[in-house]
Amino acid sequence: TPVPTSFNTFIEGQVVSDKYGAFRFLELNGNYALQIPINATWRASVGARLGLRNNTFLPTQGVVLNVLDPQIPYAGGDATYDDFINNHQRSMSLSSAVGIGVENKKWYVSAAVMHAGLPNTATNTISYFDPRMHWTASWGYRFPVASGLEIQPSLLVKKMGAAPYSFEFSTVAT
Repeated sequence: TPVPTSFNTFIEGQVVSDKYGAFRFLELNGNYALQIPINATWRASVGARLGLRNNTFLPTQGVVLNVLDPQIPYAGGDATYDDFINNHQRSMSLSSAVGIGVENKKWYVSAAVMHAGLPNTATNTISYFDPRMHWTASWGYRFPVASGLEIQPSLLVKKMGAAPYSFEFSTVAT
């Protein structure tokens, strides 16, 4: 069977906003992906993302214990937190990611890394918003069930710094 020779290129923009506890961010990204045929049934993909990320700390939504007695409201004393509250509630930084994958009509596997070594040079050179490198890998399979119906279970594994591995399982019916 002849190998397909057409490459597919994808360019898109992305806006991501998230809030967790006293922290929130807004991120604007440009994404580029290239899909490369390997043979008649398999194709590879490579992609990259580059953008700006605005991190914000909302001190009124953070709960900090008193350094000397947790039963008493916080009144200062933790040098890092006090400096954070007084000087570093916002941070603008570069955001990036790269990924690779291979797939056919039934299987797919991919891996990606986010925050891969871009220095925080956009506006702040000192920031407590420290984007640690995030690694992800995913694997999935497509089960045809009936004409026009497919079940797609997948496994996602995530890793960041000293944090334990995170395993997520999902299933999609299309």
